[in-house]
Amino acid sequence: MLTAKFDTFKTKDPSEGIDPTTPKDPKTGFRYKSVPHITLKSIANNKSLDPIFEKHEPIVESALHTLNGTLFDLPPSLHQQLVRKLIAKHQEKGARAVTDADQRRWLLPGTDTQLIQSIKGCNGQATISLKQAQDYRDAIPEHGSWFEWEVPFDTDPDWPAPLQAAFTAYRHAWSAKMVEVNAASRRMRIRRNWWISRRSCAALPA
Repeated sequence: MLTAKFDTFKTKDPSEGIDPTTPKDPKTGFRYKSVPHITLKSIANNKSLDPIFEKHEPIVESALHTLNGTLFDLPPSLHQQLVRKLIAKHQEKGARAVTDADQRRWLLPGTDTQLIQSIKGCNGQATISLKQAQDYRDAIPEHGSWFEWEVPFDTDPDWPAPLQAAFTAYRHAWSAKMVEVNAASRRMRIRRNWWISRRSCAALPA
């Protein structure tokens, strides 16, 4: 132990690199190696994404238009059935068990808000408070259709076949776009890492 050598780390001690005989104070914190990462700003400024969006956006928008078109043929009985699923899960498992995916899947555009009311719990079932009922009503997409960021993540077995087919087609179109976006972002990250490593190597002392 007396003759062993151990790695040392640079600290934020002001005396670092000035007096080699002065002990470094770890309480000042350590200097960590920084690594580049992809941010929303860097994605927005990535010009290589423009051709991808120009290629895929018309396809995604068309698929979304078709998907929204299937919503107009849904009978009120389906909305009632899906709302009952949401209420049953809330009462049986509690509000925390009802996920965002559940609400997207069961509270379809065009759902009558009057179907969702506060319910007092009994026989071990959870209460649906006034606020919780209002939150569910607010989760119903407005204008009878979905925006791209409101589309469910998956389907429900009780959805009619045309709605399930249109949803699957939309998700395939959206996924195809994201595959190319992610690939372009990875290429940007690789190029950026290579450039930073070159600059770092050039700055090292001989």
